[in-house]
Amino acid sequence: MLRRSWALSTGAVGLVCGVIFLFYQILWIEKIQPLVVSSGSIVQTIVASGHVENPHRISLSAQVTGTVSDVPVAEGQAVKQGQILLQLEDSEAKSALKQAQAILNQAQSNLRQLRELKLPVAKQAQIQSEANLESGIPQISRQIMMSKLKWRNANATNEIRL
Repeated sequence: MLRRSWALSTGAVGLVCGVIFLFYQILWIEKIQPLVVSSGSIVQTIVASGHVENPHRISLSAQVTGTVSDVPVAEGQAVKQGQILLQLEDSEAKSALKQAQAILNQAQSNLRQLRELKLPVAKQAQIQSEANLESGIPQISRQIMMSKLKWRNANATNEIRL
């Protein structure tokens, strides 16, 4: 009898396990659909958000102030040394250049006038002054001698009167 109850218990447990297995297979597990394997490229995309910082940040500044007229590079674009990053309006600089050129032309004209007209006149005046000096020295010497003679004569006359 023990064998029979053992066989019934084992059969009952087996039956319960079989029912649970079938119930689980039919109702709870999704059926796996077979796929045909084919070769191709694997495309993997990662979408993330964040903030990227450059460890080599550079500050730029201009030596002159002005209004930016053109920016030939885009933000984030790689640039090379010597490449123009922005263009300033140059109308004021061109105006200042024209004014400086006009002042230079006027100064060159004044210099040419001094060299061509006033320098020869000044040299001639210097020559005339040197000639006057040379001719004036004997006259002044004569006048000094005459003054000395007159002074002696005046002293001699004063001595006679005394």
